[in-house]
Amino acid sequence: MFKKLAIFAITLFSASIGFAKEYIYTLTQSVGVASYDTPVRLKSASKDVVLSAIKGYDGMNDRYELTKFHGDSIPSYTGIFIQGSANTTLVFEDIDKEPDYAYANLLKPNVERGQIYERDVPSGYKWLYLANGKWRILNQYANMRENRAYLEIPAKYINTYDTVTIASSGISTYSNSKPLHLVKTGVNVKVGTITSFNSKLGFEYTTFLDGFAPSNTGMVIIGTPGAKVVFRETQYEPDFYYANLMRTQTEKSDYIWEANQPDDSVFVYIAGGKTKKVNVCTGIKKNGAYLVVPARLWDNSVSAKTGLLFSNISIEDEITEVNSAKTNVSTQEDGNFYSMDGKKIAAPKKGMFIHNGKKYIIKD
Repeated sequence: MFKKLAIFAITLFSASIGFAKEYIYTLTQSVGVASYDTPVRLKSASKDVVLSAIKGYDGMNDRYELTKFHGDSIPSYTGIFIQGSANTTLVFEDIDKEPDYAYANLLKPNVERGQIYERDVPSGYKWLYLANGKWRILNQYANMRENRAYLEIPAKYINTYDTVTIASSGISTYSNSKPLHLVKTGVNVKVGTITSFNSKLGFEYTTFLDGFAPSNTGMVIIGTPGAKVVFRETQYEPDFYYANLMRTQTEKSDYIWEANQPDDSVFVYIAGGKTKKVNVCTGIKKNGAYLVVPARLWDNSVSAKTGLLFSNISIEDEITEVNSAKTNVSTQEDGNFYSMDGKKIAAPKKGMFIHNGKKYIIKD
């Protein structure tokens, strides 16, 4: 009888000290986030990790201001920022008492599976969630896993990226309501604006200065199909602008309307490498762009690919000493191309030539 009571007492004692609830977390990238509805401590980890609160975050420079947790003990409902090697396994366990300290922390806990809503974010702030090691802006709502966390920071400190994949035709259009900086392109990719149109020759094209594009600027991107172009939103407008026939489509509207076009002009969009006139209404995807072309110059036979062959041309300066060349046609604005000695030529190749009274250079 006494032996049975002793075994029962030992069992109760073991239950009271040895079976704290455990939470298994796998760090799939070099950073991750977690949160729990009870105070926890890090029991073990397969590799070295650092657990912190995010006190400040500057998305413009991708920098964190972190506060390391005291003794790996973390209060309940606290967002945890985890740094370490990919595929690290962490084991958290309950502790009986809340730590007697708190942390300034931009991470918000999400201890239950479900949706968090953008409409609940404080004015002037944005919510970011971590996916594949990168912070993403929460769009309208997001399904969040239990025991995760999301970041709440002033919108002005967010640095977001847009990636454009060049269409199978080798030509895509793009626009954004924010000023952009081109940070990454594939090989032989050109990004810029369409500055003029000639029914015989097609479009003349200007690339962006140092990769900066003002807000609400329609642009065209040409290059290898499938190549990626990455833009970073910036906080400040460039102090220069571009002559541009392209209009932007940055709103959620699915259509552009022919009725809205200026007198004596047509709306043109690029699809499948061809230029097409807008008829009544045409669906244009958000962040696309389309052209406003003088009706007298519109020629439906001009393909986008043909028109954009001159994307590597830059205007060097107005004609000066070139006028003294042995020709009387170099300053004619007849839409034709002329060599420096005044001979009429077809589509120019690498080198210098004259077009509509101006000197041009094909760099490559």
